[in-house]
Amino acid sequence: MLKRVEPDPNRFSEPVDEPTLVEEGEEARRTERELLPEGAIVL
Repeated sequence: MLKRVEPDPNRFSEPVDEPTLVEEGEEARRTERELLPEGAIVL
């Protein structure tokens, strides 16, 4: 079961004018390490 993680509100140094993709943050890397086994494929 996945658990909710809270994003870092200070992650972005500048405001954006339009939606854009951003690099993963520490929360995403930590969640991946904790919940996905090495080499797992998620569809």
